Amino acid sequence: MTNIPADLILLILLVIIAAYFVHKVSVRVAIARKTKDLEEANKRLQMLSTTDSLTGLKNRRFFSELLEEFNGLDKVGLLILDIDNFKSINDSYGHGVGDTVIQYVAEILKRVSTNGEVVARIGGEEFAVITRFDNFESAERYAYEVVTLIEKSTPFFLSAPERVTVSAGLRYHIKKPRSLSLEQADILLYRAKKEGKNKVIAEYE
Repeated sequence: MTNIPADLILLILLVIIAAYFVHKVSVRVAIARKTKDLEEANKRLQMLSTTDSLTGLKNRRFFSELLEEFNGLDKVGLLILDIDNFKSINDSYGHGVGDTVIQYVAEILKRVSTNGEVVARIGGEEFAVITRFDNFESAERYAYEVVTLIEKSTPFFLSAPERVTVSAGLRYHIKKPRSLSLEQADILLYRAKKEGKNKVIAEYE
């Protein structure tokens, strides 16, 4: 029987041990990568479930759930906006332009909303905003700024006589409301539409 040198045995053992640890590290790296991929996939799915695909704003589902969390807070404003004469825009220019108008309004809302507002698209041409201004006057000023900026910044893809305007209803709660609901601001939005459109009807309680 041939005697194997001790040095060779030691070398073989070291190679086996090294191979074992390399394999173990490779498995851990693979698991870590897979875990990271799963986490990123979950984040993408969560974003898709709460985000409006056309505008990048939050969607109605997310907004409605968040609204419940604001029930116990004071100094909360709820603003609803609706694009005026949107059916006419769709009929005159096509649904592609209609989508562009929706995106245009969304971009202005994003640009103006720099005070922690939560902005969502809650319907076809309807948007909603939760505000946390310290007083009614500031919330009302924000609403007027949005409406005015949309009217003055009519996009280039519409003909000169045509302009994009929105009507808005703002309900501001000085004290903790019993409940927050879209219907409260929607009533004021309906009044703005009825009284000529392109305006804000705001109330506080």
